[in-house]
Amino acid sequence: MVSYILGINSNLHDAAACLIKDGVLVAAAEQERFDRKKHSLAFPTEAIDFCLRYGGLEFEDISAVTFPFNSKIAIPQVTRHFVHYFPRTLVLAVDRLKKGYLSSFYANYNMKRKMPRHKQGGAIPFIYLEHHLCHAASSFFLSPFTEAAVVSLDAVGEWNSTLGAVGRENKIEKLLEIGFPHSLGLIYEAVTQFLGFRPNCDESKVMGLSSYGDPEPYQKAFQDLILLEPGGTFRINLSYTAYQYYGHRMMLSRKFYQTFGPARAVHEDITRRHQDIAAALQVRLEEAAIHIVNELYRRTQLRNLCLAGGVALNCVLNEKVKRETPFENIFVQPAASDAGGAIGSALFFHHQINDQPRYFMMDHVYWGPEYDEQTLRNALECAQVPFAQSDAISEIVAKKIAEGLTVGWFQGRMEIGPRALGNRSILADPRNPHMKDIINRKVKHREDFRPFAPSILEEFCPTVFDSGDISPFMLQVYNVKPEWTDRVPAVTHVDGTARVQTVNKKINQKYYELIDHFRSLTGIPLVLNTSFNDNNEPIVCSPAEAINCYLTTGLDACALGNFFCQKNTSEKDQDGSP
Repeated sequence: MVSYILGINSNLHDAAACLIKDGVLVAAAEQERFDRKKHSLAFPTEAIDFCLRYGGLEFEDISAVTFPFNSKIAIPQVTRHFVHYFPRTLVLAVDRLKKGYLSSFYANYNMKRKMPRHKQGGAIPFIYLEHHLCHAASSFFLSPFTEAAVVSLDAVGEWNSTLGAVGRENKIEKLLEIGFPHSLGLIYEAVTQFLGFRPNCDESKVMGLSSYGDPEPYQKAFQDLILLEPGGTFRINLSYTAYQYYGHRMMLSRKFYQTFGPARAVHEDITRRHQDIAAALQVRLEEAAIHIVNELYRRTQLRNLCLAGGVALNCVLNEKVKRETPFENIFVQPAASDAGGAIGSALFFHHQINDQPRYFMMDHVYWGPEYDEQTLRNALECAQVPFAQSDAISEIVAKKIAEGLTVGWFQGRMEIGPRALGNRSILADPRNPHMKDIINRKVKHREDFRPFAPSILEEFCPTVFDSGDISPFMLQVYNVKPEWTDRVPAVTHVDGTARVQTVNKKINQKYYELIDHFRSLTGIPLVLNTSFNDNNEPIVCSPAEAINCYLTTGLDACALGNFFCQKNTSEKDQDGSP
């Protein structure tokens, strides 16, 4: 009998859903792509509908529904914490409720109440699983490894913030746990907020900003804040924090402000002090992660490592772990944050609980919706956008990029995870030293310090960068070789690194061909790639959203499937594009 498992992440940020068929991923998508609310907290109704529709299923076909959160674990721990620190923790309770947890819990309950019985008879089981075990499963069970050490790092699950484990075949065994309020993810969130950005949303900005700073002025302070202890553990010096009482409303204490100075206002200029704080935070995060990972190596003596949780989206940390620990191979799946917990919960149930063997690994990110040619044509005609159709769309776009145009590239199935990797991307010429500023200012409308990534033909990675390892999910940072930094300045960060995506011809032939055409024209085997969206918006999902982004930003051109459209000179002047 075929097993269909619907994995759902709800009640937490990054709501998402996935469909697993006999242990194989069929579809997955984040709710934010449908409701257009970044890091959506809503119950993922549209994401669920998409997964079922793509699988050709009705609810009654589902064998089980899984969730990466178990309130039976959370409630006793949280209750003890609230009572112990009452009445200060009333603020934390209100903060949680305001974020939509009640409405999401209700939607979850309502879905269970209305769920039809499955076709084989009986109620469809709802399975609530431990958060960090689901994170671990989302990495290990999708990895190419039969055995590996596994580390999950995020803000907080039911209670734990950190899990160290070992995965062998179809089982994961816990080795190390660290609980709230001791959390690397929460500290990174708190400092993100302190630096004038949105916590639980803009941590990647802090990672990018850290390259501009010098960690030395605040190094000792962060060493006092994040204390490394024997056995691969750590604890937070809670005299610096207030999130344990007040949540996101007030995350840091008076002592933190006395040590680091006043917080940056949202629209205040970024100063050297802000850069240095970001740099010291990043360094201490790396030191703490390496401390944990080294302990896992000591206990397992394995050469493979799987990372998971929102902290694993920090690609600078990932590369430091690889370079500075004994692990030889590292796997991080692209939706490492809570969105990937939906996948992890379904896989954990299938493999660990149902004891089913593994034979699937994730080698690409394209698990979302796709649109046929007629739908793309209808969207363009509805928007009254002039277009041409061509079977040589990769060649056409490569030529336009070489001519200096910025192009929206909308193809095939949408990616899962926060990175656009060649199906919902904005592409540009990496040779132009001004291109980063052009896109940041006129297309993405975002901070000028934020870097852009290269998508490179897989076989050329060791030619341009100091590593020949594949990086299909853009979750590793490599040094750009000195002879290439002046050739690809638009994708070379201030510290001489780049967040690399390697492109394999078999996995994404159309995108590969585009980059290869660009190489034939310019001698450069890579293009600048950033997500197809305006600042503070989710990546586009539908053709209509792609067209709207094209029309309302400084994008020069857009390719939807084999349809190509380009603004004329007067249109470019009106919208402010170059």
